[in-house]
Amino acid sequence: MNILITGAAGFIGYHVMRALSRDNIVIGIDNFSHSSLAPIKIEYEYESISSLDKFITYGDVRYNDTLPEFIDWSDIVIHLAGINSIDNSIDTPYETLDVNLIGTTNILENAKRFSKKVIYLSSGTVYGAAKEVGSEESQKLVPTSIYSAVAIAAENLCWTYYYVYGVDISVLRAFNVFGSYQRNDVTGSVVSRIVDALLKEQKIYIYGDGLQAKDFVSVDQVVDSIGLILRNDYYGYPINVGSGVSTAIIDLVSMLKSITNCSSDIVHMAPRMGDIKMMRADTLQSKQLGISFNRDLTYYLQKYVDWVKSTNKG
Repeated sequence: MNILITGAAGFIGYHVMRALSRDNIVIGIDNFSHSSLAPIKIEYEYESISSLDKFITYGDVRYNDTLPEFIDWSDIVIHLAGINSIDNSIDTPYETLDVNLIGTTNILENAKRFSKKVIYLSSGTVYGAAKEVGSEESQKLVPTSIYSAVAIAAENLCWTYYYVYGVDISVLRAFNVFGSYQRNDVTGSVVSRIVDALLKEQKIYIYGDGLQAKDFVSVDQVVDSIGLILRNDYYGYPINVGSGVSTAIIDLVSMLKSITNCSSDIVHMAPRMGDIKMMRADTLQSKQLGISFNRDLTYYLQKYVDWVKSTNKG
């Protein structure tokens, strides 16, 4: 299978590309504006698209100059490119609209033109605050930030192309993803930032009282979900990628202190605009499709901390 991955230099893109390259011809495009820490292979000059197998080349989803040839070559597009930070969406709303909405439109237009399938990675933030039982795929979507509002708009575009034009599309709503090669700055996750502070014996900065609860999932679980869709042709509905368990940030800090055997002072900052008090995925549909998360959060946190420590040795 020929697979095109947008946003392939991001940490999720790197993991997806590495996993799918074992049995497929996979190429990635990225504008390298928010690259991960991953050891990606970049090639700017090429004789043919197929010669880029396992490589990433320059490509910006906002501009439709090279997208047609890449999408025409592919059998399916895994669309990961986008501004993935609430903070960045507040600071740069026009860029967020441009990349996440116009870029997605360009992907969908070309998928329609060349009759290609699309997997679009959305966000669990589209639900707003979760109910105690978790956010179901069928419930009303409630934007709480520019980031989530644009994600909802992009999803609506996806379903328009699915129902009106017959483009096979699957939407994955990933919750709070963390894992190896993720940056520990504003584009990373709260997990990576806390671990970085602990191992450097620096202060841990958290927004508000720290009681806001998130549904943390490993990047491995996102990769497994994408693989399942590819193997079984699950198209036409959104799918949660979450554990179904929410963990308060203050409790996450305690867990990571125990795992790292490090201690740092906590500094409480003002609550973050657009932050969601409770995020929790309803996992009934994902389990019915065969997506199951049979490891608890501690296992994946330990795995991530072990990776960070191993890289710091160098």
